[in-house]
Formats: sequence, structure tokens, C-alpha cells
Amino acid sequence: MPGTISRPLIDQVATKENSSISVVRRIDGLHIQIDSILFRVIGSLQTDNLHRLRVTLQISFADNPINFFCDCIDLYRSEERNEYADRAFAETGIKSSVIKTQLKRLIEVLNTLLSAGWDYDFFEFFGPNLFLTI
Repeated sequence: MPGTISRPLIDQVATKENSSISVVRRIDGLHIQIDSILFRVIGSLQTDNLHRLRVTLQISFADNPINFFCDCIDLYRSEERNEYADRAFAETGIKSSVIKTQLKRLIEVLNTLLSAGWDYDFFEFFGPNLFLTI
């Protein structure tokens, strides 16, 4: 079906991590909810280098998306993840240890999508709407 991806792609991450994962493509970005944390990947992924996963990333509690933190981050760099988590904690109140754990789960979700042939341009692969809930 155009505009959707097969559930097994995200199922394998959700099962491995024992998490609830929801992926929704909206006009303002790719919304990925992992348990109670909502991430929004804004714009496109920079995948020009296999050793980088650079994104503009917004984080909030899923039930309070108004209270958010947003910044660019290379998800493969632990220093950047740690700094992001500390700054996001100061802005949102989400514990930095929770943020660090959920960032690792986010990496798994994005890697799963990328390994399935997903391109950084969301509209080319997904079409304007993608709703996938696990």
C-alpha cells in the first residue's frame, strides 16, 4: 500500500526493546513516539556518511508536546547524545537518563528504516502521510 511501510520493520525494534513505538509522518516532520517520549525529526536526515546520523531533533513528553527541546544532533556520537540529554532535561524536565535510553531506541528505529531502503526524503519513500503504530 503506497505511503506505508510494513509493520515488521518497526515490530523487530519494538519487540527487541520491549517498547511501544509509533511512527507518524506529518507535514512538519517524522513523529516517533517511544513509550512516553515523543521525538520529531525535522527536515531530512543527513546520511551522506555511514558513520553519521545527523538530525534536527525535537523531544517532549507525548502528553505535553508544547514543552519541548529542539537541536541538531549526530545520534552516533555519544558526546552529542549526552549533551543533548542534559540540555533537554533543563528545558523539559525529562530525566537525562531516560532521554539517553530513548535516543538509543530512536537510533534503532531510524537504522531499521534506513536499512529497508528508506531515503532521507520522507515524501519520496512514504508519501505525504504515514501512520504506523505498534
